[in-house]
Amino acid sequence: MQVKGRYLEKINFYLVVLFCILIFKNISAQNITNKLKKYNNELKNSSISFIQSDGETVEEGKIYIGQERIRVDYFVPNKISIILSKNKGVYLNHSLKEAQYFNTGRSFVKFFFEIFSETNFFKTADLIEIQNSINISKEVTLDDKTYSIKVIYENNPIKIRKIYIGGNEERYEMGFFEFNKSEGYNKAFYSLANPYLGG
Repeated sequence: MQVKGRYLEKINFYLVVLFCILIFKNISAQNITNKLKKYNNELKNSSISFIQSDGETVEEGKIYIGQERIRVDYFVPNKISIILSKNKGVYLNHSLKEAQYFNTGRSFVKFFFEIFSETNFFKTADLIEIQNSINISKEVTLDDKTYSIKVIYENNPIKIRKIYIGGNEERYEMGFFEFNKSEGYNKAFYSLANPYLGG
């Protein structure tokens, strides 16, 4: 009878420890999520330089994060701009003076918009804090294609450092540096209007 009682005490002890670990893990994940949301809000009116690779080519540019839109300017090897709102985007090829419009929600670029401006992105993601970094992983399906997304943040202070997006034959990696708080750009800077119409 005493052995059974000790055995039950051990089980109860382990259950309490497991319960405490689960609560701590949940609180820790919530704290990280809150930090990331705060960081995203602070990104408004700022710019970040980046290097992007798809495994074959390397491109360089700058991302400008506005209140409701994001502008991505590529400088090397081609001068291209992509301006994103939640529902619509425009691709501007400055060399050819062409504009192409697209639905942000039906393209994988929506993930970039969500990472930089949406707070819901982190809700369904796996968050792991490792030493001085926060790693976020998420699987997303878009038009019957599954994409694997990994975002790496530096911790203390929080700064986005890398984004990996992979799906089917598409692979993209972006590394970020030179974080600048902008003076604030006017609405025309984030305009979706075709600047090459009529001229």
